[in-house]
Amino acid sequence: QPITASHYSIAAFGGSSVEVADYACYGTAALAQNVVKAMDKRVACLIANHGALVVAETIEAALARAEMLEALAKYHVISLQIGGPVLLSDADIQETMQANASYKFGVD
Repeated sequence: QPITASHYSIAAFGGSSVEVADYACYGTAALAQNVVKAMDKRVACLIANHGALVVAETIEAALARAEMLEALAKYHVISLQIGGPVLLSDADIQETMQANASYKFGVD
């Protein structure tokens, strides 16, 4: 399932969720199409039964995003175990995305 907006850091990935690409066999056009769909206006996605994908301008920025995605995934799983996440609104995420545009994360 997607990682939802239970933490404002989700905005760094381009929206209020990190979507899941449907499963397809590795190396296939079907998998590539599924990933493209899940990555629409995003810089990361989960890939069902495979793992995750992040993109960035540099390898250092991609690694930082991958680490942030892993942390968000852990937060999400923990929140599901204790009754589910409290979600931020789309307006909250948009505000965070605007703030992120002028904020320096160190590697981006």
